[in-house]
Amino acid sequence: MLYLMLDKRENHYYAKVGLAKKPRERRRAYATHNPCAIMRSTCAGTGNEEVICQNKLSRMSICRIKSTEWYEIDKQTFEYL
Repeated sequence: MLYLMLDKRENHYYAKVGLAKKPRERRRAYATHNPCAIMRSTCAGTGNEEVICQNKLSRMSICRIKSTEWYEIDKQTFEYL
């Protein structure tokens, strides 16, 4: 399953696209180190589709957060997602 996670900290907005066999368990794992992040949506998908989604997110983003799969996005994009 593909998933989209969002996070907001002060005036910064973040998004991440990932792939997990069990997205609920993935969300629980995030709760330990990133409790503010929300899993916005999930859908069926493949590894290739994950890459396509990550590339689109990369083009929509301000920047990628170093050493992570998270991207900083603007408020308008955050609210759209």
